[in-house]
Amino acid sequence: MKKVPLLLLIFGFAYFCLELIPQFTPDVIINAINVNDLIDLVITIPLTFAIFILLYHYIKTHKESKTSTLTYIRWFFLGAVFVMLVGDVMHYTANSIWAQIQHDLIYFYDEMLGHFLLYLGMYLVFIFLIVLQYYCPSQTPLVEGKGVKIPLGVSAGFLAFILAVGTIEGQQPFVTLTFSIAILIISLYLWKVKKPDLWNSPVIFYMLIFSIICLIFMCIYPIIPSIMGHPYPYAQPSELGII
Repeated sequence: MKKVPLLLLIFGFAYFCLELIPQFTPDVIINAINVNDLIDLVITIPLTFAIFILLYHYIKTHKESKTSTLTYIRWFFLGAVFVMLVGDVMHYTANSIWAQIQHDLIYFYDEMLGHFLLYLGMYLVFIFLIVLQYYCPSQTPLVEGKGVKIPLGVSAGFLAFILAVGTIEGQQPFVTLTFSIAILIISLYLWKVKKPDLWNSPVIFYMLIFSIICLIFMCIYPIIPSIMGHPYPYAQPSELGII
C-alpha cells in the first residue's frame, strides 16, 4: 500500500480506538494525573501530529517545483497544527487540574475553549491537506483495488464517528457541522470542477467520505436526545448516560 493512503488508514482507526476506549474505562488518578489523559498526551497527540506532518511531507513530494501557493499552504498548515496543539495542551492541563479542584474557569478552559481550539485546528489541518493534495497530486494511482478503497472508507467512517461524538461531548457540535459542510463542499468542488484523478488524490477521497458520514451522523444524533426526553438536540452522550 502507498504511504499516503496507509497513513490515512492508520490515523482513522488509531484515533477512533484511542479516543473511544478511555470513555469506557474508569478514571484513575496518579499523582494528580488522570491516566486516560496521560495516554492522550503520550500516545494520541504525538501520533496525530506525526501522521499530519508525514502526510504533508509525502503529499508535497509529488510536486517537484516550489510555488508561492505551496509556501502559503505550508504556513497555513503549520498555523492550524499550532492551534490544535494549543487546544490539546489547554484541554489536558485543565483536565489534570479538574481532577483535584473544580472551578468554573477551569471548566471553561477545558470544555469550551480547549475543545474548540483542538477541533478547530484539526479540521483546518484537514482542509489544508485537501488543498495540498490538489496542488500536489501523484502521477500514478495511490489507491488501487477494493482491497485499499474499502478499508480507507471504513477508516474515514470511524474517524468521522469519533470526532462527531467527541465534539458533541466537548460541547462543540457546530464546529463539526460547519467544517463537515466546508470539507464536503471543498472536496466536491476540487473533484467535480477541477477534476483531479480521485485515486491519485487519496486525501480528497478520504475527506469526502469523512465529511459525508460526519453530516449523516450529526443529522441523526438529535433523534437520541429527543427519544430520551432531553430538550437539547446535541446533549452530551455522558449526560444521556450513553458513555
